[in-house]
Amino acid sequence: VHHYTEAASGRCFGPLDLGKVLRFCRALSNRLADRKRPLVLGTPPGDPNARTNAATLLGAYLIFISGWTIDQVVEVLGKEANRSFACSWARKDKLEPKRNMKVS
Repeated sequence: VHHYTEAASGRCFGPLDLGKVLRFCRALSNRLADRKRPLVLGTPPGDPNARTNAATLLGAYLIFISGWTIDQVVEVLGKEANRSFACSWARKDKLEPKRNMKVS
């Protein structure tokens, strides 16, 4: 969450705001149109929050730009589509409530 300090964000790590999602979609579309070599979307090893955000961004691209359905995205992303986000008010010093918002 870009407008809060890390301490104020608690467990929150996403979802990304719509403006950033749309910028990612546009940038990926441009990179794919101009690719001269394979394009790889990676995340830091052992960072589940980054993997969740990456799955969200890729799913958004497939839906917004490629016109896929949610079912198609879930099929392709597999278990990554079941990743979930912490509530934005979930504090690090308290037991985390059940995560309800998912990638798919």
